[in-house]
Parts: sequence; structure tokens; C-alpha cells
Amino acid sequence: RPSGFAEAFLEACRFKGLVCQDVKPYLIKEAKRLYETEGKLLWWRDDTHPGTEGHAAIASYIARCLPAPIASCG
Repeated sequence: RPSGFAEAFLEACRFKGLVCQDVKPYLIKEAKRLYETEGKLLWWRDDTHPGTEGHAAIASYIARCLPAPIASCG
């Protein structure tokens, strides 16, 4: 489920006619996959900010989804 911030931001984007995506579902799946297969974390161990692996996951999402229709990402 999107956070309250994401819901407000997505609504503001819709209001302005902007295309916006919530990457939370993708990051949750990727975090589980990466931890289970490689024992790595997307976020800093003591924080909620993305670490090296998290930034790589976000970059991968953008590269894969930016030119694609929204329905094909997630």
C-alpha cells in the first residue's frame, strides 16, 4: 500500500496531468529478492535511505520503465 506521502504526491501529479509512479512495490520485491539470493540490503543497515544496491535498483527501474507504459512496470 502506498504511504500517505506517496498517495498525496500521486494525487497532485494526477491533478497536474503528470505521469508519476510509486516505486515502493518494486523496491519491496527487489529488496526481498536481493536479500534472499545475495544477503544484500537495498537500504543502509541503520537507516531507511537507499545504499549502493538501492540506488542500482532505482536506476534499473527507471531504465526499464521510463520509456514504457506505466502498466508494464511494477
